[in-house]
Amino acid sequence: MSGFLSEKVKSAEALHCVLLVTRKAMLPEAHALSLALLKHQLSRVTILRSGVDAATDDLPDNDRFAIEAEACGRDVMPRGIWRLGPLRTVALTVSIARKRRSIARRLRALRPCVLVVFEDRFIDPEAIWLAEARNAKVPAILVRYASSSVESDIWSRRGRRGYSLQSGALAWLRRAFARRYPHHVLADQRDRLLFYPTWDSWALAFSGLAGTDPRIVGGGHVKRVAVMGTAEKDMAEAVTGLIDRFVVTGQPSLDAMPVKRINSDVATRVICALPQWAEHNQLSWERHMELLEQLAAILESSGVEEAVLNVHPKADWRRYSNLADRHRLTISNRPLMEIISSADIFIASWSSTLRWSALLGIPAINLDWAEQAYTATAGTEAIPLSRAPEDFRELLDRLIGDNGFRKSLGERLKKSSNAIGTLDGQACARVVKMIDEVVGSNAHIGDSR
Repeated sequence: MSGFLSEKVKSAEALHCVLLVTRKAMLPEAHALSLALLKHQLSRVTILRSGVDAATDDLPDNDRFAIEAEACGRDVMPRGIWRLGPLRTVALTVSIARKRRSIARRLRALRPCVLVVFEDRFIDPEAIWLAEARNAKVPAILVRYASSSVESDIWSRRGRRGYSLQSGALAWLRRAFARRYPHHVLADQRDRLLFYPTWDSWALAFSGLAGTDPRIVGGGHVKRVAVMGTAEKDMAEAVTGLIDRFVVTGQPSLDAMPVKRINSDVATRVICALPQWAEHNQLSWERHMELLEQLAAILESSGVEEAVLNVHPKADWRRYSNLADRHRLTISNRPLMEIISSADIFIASWSSTLRWSALLGIPAINLDWAEQAYTATAGTEAIPLSRAPEDFRELLDRLIGDNGFRKSLGERLKKSSNAIGTLDGQACARVVKMIDEVVGSNAHIGDSR
């Protein structure tokens, strides 16, 4: 570790790094980073968890590491109020104020030298913690556990009540908010939408939390943002205009991902990261399951030795177990990073995991069956795009039957993956160095947004 942290460890003032974990999918990043911080002799590391069980099997049991509950107490308002228009704004504003007081007390008790978050667009608790850390002059950094884009955010809000600036009875109220906080507007040629729904947006304004840029992960009150590669960095800077905030480090959890692959002469294993079209409000559940039925049928008839449906950590794998059974496929809820290197062919739908396959040189197919047609692909342009089950069958048959084509595609993806990032096992070290620099500068957090 570079100078500042090492010198501070020797001093009487104990260093303390707090990692805020609120989703199961964030745990691999938090675990990898905790181990790196403890290895480098940072005085203390605390994982604050909220709504997720934090497994500790791979973390040391000593007095320099702790996992604690983040919870700031239960909301006491009647549940129905949260669905009653303007009353939701009042209830959320009161809830935020109460939690800000609780978090301020917690920060005084913890006395961290730095706060690490893995998302900054969730109102409760991330945005509240970041606002109070800013008030307490505790530097905050963000380590991305997943990526998103303005295009995908628009897709998940399009047609839903409470977002459009162009239609709906309360569009005038949303436009009034947008005039004051233009960075909350998601726009394309077809729509102009708020990132948060009407009443939540105004609650943020009344609470003093609306001065951020939620169009990209990392637009909140954070000093630095660790991103995987230059493609993500360029995209984030283009959206926000924040040139010095985003730092290419790689993804900490991928330091431990197996990267050695045996290039088989025959494609024997296909892994499909099961699309979340319905979970992301891109398709109805009925249409979602119809398409997955066709996907499973094609995989079953492909002749490949094993086809694996890998279920996202946020999804309920039991919902898809019957689908796998009907088509004699393997279903898995293991972290994809643990198994992807064993794939001869990888399949996903506009997922950040497509970047992993490119980094590993695994031939892949990107499913655009929900007709999203994204253009911000963060370095995965070389991956073949399937627009319907019919062309998917042709692509899959060719990848399985033509070993020369399959291997050349893998090599091409590997060569074109420089902008995505690197798998050199040093991402954690680079994030620790970034923490060193942020703590050493002790600069004011964020900017005026």
